[in-house]
Amino acid sequence: MIKQRICGVLIIAICVFVLVITAHGRSNEDRDATAVLFLAPVGVYALFSKETDCSKWED
Repeated sequence: MIKQRICGVLIIAICVFVLVITAHGRSNEDRDATAVLFLAPVGVYALFSKETDCSKWED
């Protein structure tokens, strides 16, 4: 559970980093922050979820 919360914090930190980088972009391609739309919900889920058993998805 601790590893999952640390991963959640790291993913959210990556989102903040992406937003800082894209805020200083000069062209439209440099200001594209689409990754944040996909990563932020994953980070929030990992941070606040109590489900830690990921073995049910393993074959």
